[in-house]
Amino acid sequence: MRKIYQKEWFGISFYDFSCPKENDLADSEFYIKFYRLFYKKYQSFYDFPVGWRQNKDYVINDINEKISVNDKILSIGSGNCYIENGLINNVASKKNITITAIEPNIFHHRWVFNKNFIFLNGFFPNVLNGKYDYDVVIISNIDYIFTDAEYLDFLISIKKTKISKIIFADVEISNNSFYSILKYKAKIFFSKLGLYRLGQLWGFSRDISEHVHLFNLANLKVLEIGRHKSGSYWFLLDNL
Repeated sequence: MRKIYQKEWFGISFYDFSCPKENDLADSEFYIKFYRLFYKKYQSFYDFPVGWRQNKDYVINDINEKISVNDKILSIGSGNCYIENGLINNVASKKNITITAIEPNIFHHRWVFNKNFIFLNGFFPNVLNGKYDYDVVIISNIDYIFTDAEYLDFLISIKKTKISKIIFADVEISNNSFYSILKYKAKIFFSKLGLYRLGQLWGFSRDISEHVHLFNLANLKVLEIGRHKSGSYWFLLDNL
Protein backbone atom coordinates (compact mmCIF):
# COMPACT_ATOMS: atom_id res chain seq x y z
CA MET A 1 0.00 0.00 0.00
CA ARG A 2 1.32 3.41 -0.98
CA LYS A 3 0.08 6.86 -0.01
CA ILE A 4 -1.20 9.03 -2.84
CA TYR A 5 -1.41 12.81 -2.94
CA GLN A 6 -3.25 15.32 -5.10
CA LYS A 7 -3.02 19.06 -5.62
CA GLU A 8 -6.12 19.47 -7.79
CA TRP A 9 -9.22 17.62 -8.99
CA PHE A 10 -11.40 18.36 -12.02
CA GLY A 11 -9.15 21.33 -12.74
CA ILE A 12 -9.78 22.90 -9.32
CA SER A 13 -6.64 23.61 -7.31
CA PHE A 14 -6.90 22.63 -3.66
CA TYR A 15 -4.74 25.61 -2.77
CA ASP A 16 -7.53 27.92 -3.99
CA PHE A 17 -9.82 27.02 -1.09
CA SER A 18 -7.84 25.09 1.53
CA CYS A 19 -4.48 24.37 3.07
CA PRO A 20 -3.80 20.81 1.83
CA LYS A 21 -2.71 18.37 4.54
CA GLU A 22 0.00 15.85 3.75
CA ASN A 23 -0.68 13.69 6.80
CA ASP A 24 -4.48 13.69 7.07
CA LEU A 25 -7.19 12.71 4.62
CA ALA A 26 -9.54 15.42 3.41
CA ASP A 27 -12.38 16.06 5.86
CA SER A 28 -16.03 17.02 5.29
CA GLU A 29 -15.24 20.74 5.36
CA PHE A 30 -12.74 20.25 2.54
CA TYR A 31 -15.34 18.53 0.35
CA ILE A 32 -18.03 21.12 1.11
CA LYS A 33 -15.71 23.89 -0.07
CA PHE A 34 -14.57 21.86 -3.06
CA TYR A 35 -18.07 21.11 -4.31
CA ARG A 36 -19.12 24.74 -4.01
CA LEU A 37 -16.48 25.48 -6.65
CA PHE A 38 -17.24 22.27 -8.56
CA TYR A 39 -20.89 23.13 -9.17
CA LYS A 40 -20.01 26.66 -10.19
CA LYS A 41 -17.63 25.28 -12.81
CA TYR A 42 -19.82 22.42 -14.05
CA GLN A 43 -23.56 22.58 -14.78
CA SER A 44 -23.96 19.18 -16.46
CA PHE A 45 -22.10 15.98 -17.28
CA TYR A 46 -21.32 17.43 -20.71
CA ASP A 47 -19.21 20.14 -19.11
CA PHE A 48 -16.76 17.55 -17.76
CA PRO A 49 -13.39 17.23 -19.54
CA VAL A 50 -13.70 15.15 -22.71
CA GLY A 51 -10.85 12.80 -21.74
CA TRP A 52 -12.40 12.13 -18.33
CA ARG A 53 -15.78 11.31 -19.89
CA GLN A 54 -14.18 9.02 -22.45
CA ASN A 55 -12.36 7.05 -19.76
CA LYS A 56 -15.56 6.66 -17.72
CA ASP A 57 -17.43 5.56 -20.87
CA TYR A 58 -14.93 2.70 -21.20
CA VAL A 59 -15.79 1.71 -17.62
CA ILE A 60 -19.52 1.92 -18.35
CA ASN A 61 -19.20 -0.34 -21.41
CA ASP A 62 -17.24 -2.96 -19.46
CA ILE A 63 -19.74 -2.94 -16.59
CA ASN A 64 -22.57 -3.39 -19.09
CA GLU A 65 -21.01 -6.67 -20.23
CA LYS A 66 -21.20 -8.00 -16.66
CA ILE A 67 -24.85 -7.19 -15.88
CA SER A 68 -28.04 -8.86 -17.07
CA VAL A 69 -31.59 -7.96 -18.02
CA ASN A 70 -33.71 -6.79 -15.06
CA ASP A 71 -30.77 -6.68 -12.68
CA LYS A 72 -31.29 -4.71 -9.50
CA ILE A 73 -27.99 -2.92 -8.98
CA LEU A 74 -26.55 -1.35 -5.84
CA SER A 75 -23.86 1.25 -6.54
CA ILE A 76 -21.74 2.14 -3.52
CA GLY A 77 -19.86 5.42 -3.61
CA SER A 78 -21.51 6.62 -6.81
CA GLY A 79 -19.70 9.96 -6.79
CA ASN A 80 -21.13 12.34 -9.37
CA CYS A 81 -23.27 9.48 -10.78
CA TYR A 82 -21.79 9.72 -14.29
CA ILE A 83 -21.36 5.94 -14.49
CA GLU A 84 -24.86 5.26 -13.15
CA ASN A 85 -26.36 7.76 -15.56
CA GLY A 86 -24.51 6.20 -18.48
CA LEU A 87 -25.73 2.73 -17.59
CA ILE A 88 -29.36 3.46 -16.88
CA ASN A 89 -30.00 6.03 -19.62
CA ASN A 90 -27.69 4.92 -22.40
CA VAL A 91 -25.59 1.77 -22.53
CA ALA A 92 -27.71 -0.67 -20.50
CA SER A 93 -31.06 1.11 -20.76
CA LYS A 94 -32.58 -1.69 -22.88
CA LYS A 95 -31.86 -4.19 -20.12
CA ASN A 96 -34.45 -2.54 -17.88
CA ILE A 97 -32.08 -2.40 -14.93
CA THR A 98 -32.70 -0.48 -11.71
CA ILE A 99 -29.92 1.30 -9.86
CA THR A 100 -29.80 2.37 -6.22
CA ALA A 101 -26.87 4.73 -5.73
CA ILE A 102 -25.30 5.50 -2.35
CA GLU A 103 -23.26 8.66 -1.87
CA PRO A 104 -22.64 10.96 1.14
CA ASN A 105 -22.75 14.10 -1.02
CA ILE A 106 -26.44 14.88 -1.48
CA PHE A 107 -25.94 16.98 -4.62
CA HIS A 108 -24.36 14.28 -6.77
CA HIS A 109 -27.58 12.89 -8.24
CA ARG A 110 -28.85 16.23 -9.55
CA TRP A 111 -28.19 15.37 -13.23
CA VAL A 112 -29.68 11.85 -13.33
CA PHE A 113 -33.29 11.53 -14.47
CA ASN A 114 -34.79 8.05 -14.73
CA LYS A 115 -37.68 6.33 -12.96
CA ASN A 116 -35.44 3.32 -12.33
CA PHE A 117 -32.82 5.36 -10.48
CA ILE A 118 -32.89 5.77 -6.68
CA PHE A 119 -30.46 7.96 -4.77
CA LEU A 120 -29.66 7.38 -1.10
CA ASN A 121 -27.73 10.07 0.74
CA GLY A 122 -25.53 8.45 3.38
CA PHE A 123 -22.99 5.75 4.05
CA PHE A 124 -23.06 2.04 3.31
CA PRO A 125 -24.30 -0.14 4.95
CA ASN A 126 -26.28 1.93 7.47
CA VAL A 127 -28.30 3.82 4.88
CA LEU A 128 -29.83 0.54 3.63
CA ASN A 129 -31.24 -0.47 7.04
CA GLY A 130 -30.38 -4.12 6.38
CA LYS A 131 -32.32 -4.32 3.08
CA TYR A 132 -30.09 -6.06 0.52
CA ASP A 133 -32.50 -7.07 -2.24
CA TYR A 134 -30.07 -6.62 -5.13
CA ASP A 135 -28.48 -8.79 -7.82
CA VAL A 136 -25.24 -6.88 -8.32
CA VAL A 137 -23.03 -4.56 -6.30
CA ILE A 138 -20.94 -2.02 -8.23
CA ILE A 139 -18.10 -0.26 -6.41
CA SER A 140 -16.31 2.40 -8.45
CA ASN A 141 -13.07 4.03 -7.41
CA ILE A 142 -13.53 4.24 -3.64
CA ASP A 143 -11.01 1.61 -2.53
CA TYR A 144 -8.31 4.30 -2.31
CA ILE A 145 -9.99 6.05 0.63
CA PHE A 146 -9.42 3.06 2.93
CA THR A 147 -6.45 1.89 4.95
CA ASP A 148 -5.97 -1.88 4.71
CA ALA A 149 -7.90 -2.43 7.96
CA GLU A 150 -10.76 -0.19 6.79
CA TYR A 151 -10.78 -1.84 3.37
CA LEU A 152 -11.09 -5.29 4.93
CA ASP A 153 -13.94 -4.09 7.18
CA PHE A 154 -15.67 -2.69 4.10
CA LEU A 155 -15.24 -5.97 2.20
CA ILE A 156 -16.64 -7.93 5.14
CA SER A 157 -19.69 -5.63 5.18
CA ILE A 158 -20.14 -6.40 1.47
CA LYS A 159 -19.84 -10.09 2.26
CA LYS A 160 -22.68 -9.82 4.78
CA THR A 161 -25.11 -8.51 2.15
CA LYS A 162 -25.08 -11.97 0.50
CA ILE A 163 -25.39 -10.27 -2.90
CA SER A 164 -23.77 -12.80 -5.22
CA LYS A 165 -22.11 -10.64 -7.90
CA ILE A 166 -19.68 -7.88 -6.97
CA ILE A 167 -17.98 -5.63 -9.51
CA PHE A 168 -15.06 -3.48 -8.39
CA ALA A 169 -14.87 -1.11 -11.35
CA ASP A 170 -12.39 1.65 -12.16
CA VAL A 171 -9.67 0.61 -9.70
CA GLU A 172 -6.34 2.42 -9.99
CA ILE A 173 -3.42 0.01 -9.52
CA SER A 174 -0.03 1.00 -8.12
CA ASN A 175 2.75 1.42 -10.63
CA ASN A 176 5.57 -0.58 -9.07
CA SER A 177 8.15 0.05 -11.75
CA PHE A 178 11.63 1.06 -10.59
CA TYR A 179 11.25 4.57 -12.02
CA SER A 180 7.82 5.10 -10.41
CA ILE A 181 9.00 4.01 -6.96
CA LEU A 182 12.17 6.12 -7.25
CA LYS A 183 10.14 9.18 -8.25
CA TYR A 184 7.74 8.63 -5.35
CA LYS A 185 10.54 8.31 -2.80
CA ALA A 186 12.25 11.40 -4.17
CA LYS A 187 9.07 13.47 -3.68
CA ILE A 188 8.75 12.22 -0.10
CA PHE A 189 12.40 13.00 0.59
CA PHE A 190 12.25 16.55 -0.78
CA SER A 191 8.95 17.24 0.98
CA LYS A 192 10.60 16.47 4.31
CA LEU A 193 13.27 19.04 3.47
CA GLY A 194 10.57 21.59 2.71
CA LEU A 195 11.57 21.73 -0.95
CA TYR A 196 8.47 20.10 -2.44
CA ARG A 197 4.75 20.22 -1.68
CA LEU A 198 3.08 16.82 -1.88
CA GLY A 199 -0.41 18.27 -1.75
CA GLN A 200 -3.43 16.75 -0.04
CA LEU A 201 -3.21 13.19 1.26
CA TRP A 202 -5.80 11.63 -1.05
CA GLY A 203 -5.72 8.00 -0.05
CA PHE A 204 -3.86 4.76 -0.72
CA SER A 205 -3.02 2.73 -3.81
CA ARG A 206 -2.39 -1.00 -4.04
CA ASP A 207 -1.14 -3.47 -6.58
CA ILE A 208 -3.29 -6.35 -7.82
CA SER A 209 -1.84 -8.86 -5.35
CA GLU A 210 -2.70 -6.60 -2.41
CA HIS A 211 -6.32 -6.29 -3.55
CA VAL A 212 -6.63 -10.04 -4.11
CA HIS A 213 -5.14 -10.75 -0.67
CA LEU A 214 -7.79 -8.60 1.00
CA PHE A 215 -10.56 -10.14 -1.11
CA ASN A 216 -9.42 -13.57 0.04
CA LEU A 217 -9.34 -12.49 3.70
CA ALA A 218 -12.97 -11.39 3.33
CA ASN A 219 -13.81 -14.76 1.71
CA LEU A 220 -14.78 -13.17 -1.60
CA LYS A 221 -13.81 -15.26 -4.62
CA VAL A 222 -12.07 -13.51 -7.53
CA LEU A 223 -13.62 -14.72 -10.79
CA GLU A 224 -12.04 -12.32 -13.27
CA ILE A 225 -9.55 -9.46 -13.41
CA GLY A 226 -9.52 -7.09 -16.35
CA ARG A 227 -8.27 -3.74 -17.52
CA HIS A 228 -10.35 -0.94 -19.01
CA LYS A 229 -9.11 0.93 -22.07
CA SER A 230 -8.69 3.89 -19.71
CA GLY A 231 -5.92 1.98 -17.93
CA SER A 232 -7.73 1.34 -14.66
CA TYR A 233 -8.71 -2.19 -13.62
CA TRP A 234 -11.83 -4.11 -12.68
CA PHE A 235 -12.43 -7.17 -10.49
CA LEU A 236 -15.41 -9.49 -10.74
CA LEU A 237 -16.05 -11.22 -7.41
CA ASP A 238 -18.35 -13.97 -6.27
CA ASN A 239 -19.84 -13.72 -2.78
CA LEU A 240 -19.51 -17.38 -1.83
